[in-house]
Amino acid sequence: MEKLFFIAVMMVAAFANGNPVDNLQPGCWYAAPNTPMSAVDPCPANNCSYSGSTGQATVLDGWGGGAFDTKRNCFIAFGGGHSNYCGNEVYTFSVDSLKWYRLTEPTGPGPVSVHSYDGLVYVPAPVDRFFTYGGSSCPTGGGTSQTYLFNFDTKTWASQANPGGGALGAVCAYDSATGKVIVMGSINYNSIITSFTPNSSNGTWTNLGNGYPAMYQTGAVDTKRHRLIVVGGGQYGNPETHSYNLSASGAPWTKLTTTGATEIERAPAPGLAYVSSIDKFVAWGAGRPQDVYLLDPATNVWTCVQPSANNTVIPPSPVQSGTYGKFQYIPSKNAFVCVTTNKNNVYFYKLPSGVLAESNPNSSLSSRLKITPNPFNSFTTISFGNSNQKGLLNIYDMAGKLVKSLGNTRSGQLPMVWNGKDVAGHPLSSGVYVVSVSDGVRNLKQKVVLSK
Repeated sequence: MEKLFFIAVMMVAAFANGNPVDNLQPGCWYAAPNTPMSAVDPCPANNCSYSGSTGQATVLDGWGGGAFDTKRNCFIAFGGGHSNYCGNEVYTFSVDSLKWYRLTEPTGPGPVSVHSYDGLVYVPAPVDRFFTYGGSSCPTGGGTSQTYLFNFDTKTWASQANPGGGALGAVCAYDSATGKVIVMGSINYNSIITSFTPNSSNGTWTNLGNGYPAMYQTGAVDTKRHRLIVVGGGQYGNPETHSYNLSASGAPWTKLTTTGATEIERAPAPGLAYVSSIDKFVAWGAGRPQDVYLLDPATNVWTCVQPSANNTVIPPSPVQSGTYGKFQYIPSKNAFVCVTTNKNNVYFYKLPSGVLAESNPNSSLSSRLKITPNPFNSFTTISFGNSNQKGLLNIYDMAGKLVKSLGNTRSGQLPMVWNGKDVAGHPLSSGVYVVSVSDGVRNLKQKVVLSK
């Protein structure tokens, strides 16, 4: 009892000025001190029967992913695999206490240790379970389609229905609209997209259509448009961003034509999260480690976001094998957690306030994009900032397809006029379109209604 009281007193003293993540300034990074995962390594000497060639380090930096438990406010890690590490323990990092915990032991019952890739997902209430699927298993490295759910209350695993085959590098993401886990990868050695439904028995699998190999990619669900977005270097290192319509079973995959800071697509399995409050995908894992990337799903434009001028912290570079789920959004903090290796501290990041303002139609930043008249019939006038402002002005339909580019705005050329026609000069049908202006740093957008 005295020991628990001492720990509680120390935590109160440490956070006397509030949780540091709450006090993190927009556009800045924070390194939580003394937070390497190696502090809870079950075998620091790497001489145990399950240690393999590299020990606990492989949980994170050996093609390992992660997930985020929004109920307990903690990051979840599980991994290892191949000949590198055979421990199958579960780790969590609490955002509230800023400490690592080892929930299970490395030789306990449950799934075999694997390179987890993007196969880890937290399924929120009422299920409230940690999902793991597939991977490169220890000790041979062979693919497995093992499917398990972890119960945080009892700290036990439950084996689930197995779809068969060997699944290496599957992309998995939670679909809040259906309560299912979307899985894209190799099932029975065929590339398909499927869904897993947690239920009272051992879960059920449903085939949704054809997929494609995605060993070095990461996925997240766009809840506004109900589609899975997959980003990364791909199995053969090809830069890609793909989309799958989750509302139309059997629909084909679409390779998106993206523009802007597309270097993030060349990264092996970058961290990726969809933030519904700003309707953006946020990615990390390319270029400078202090930069993040935003994908606007309405325009398919990538933007590189640099830290604020007052930022003093630079996180470690992403591990070569990929970030996968080790970059996660924390809804309660409106921040991101970034985990790299078991020797590094845990890092946190908040988007610049300007990024949040861009998606707020009442903000002063968005109000600089003026469209009059709106709705319009024959033409509308578009202005952005002042006559010295520079930017690329494009028009998109609601599916994100570019229908008209008005080119780069230059000094003295604003405002610009759009006549409601596409790039070929054909009149467009009545409907809602998106006007996008990008100056290379910011990407402002506003809807416009063409009414005939």
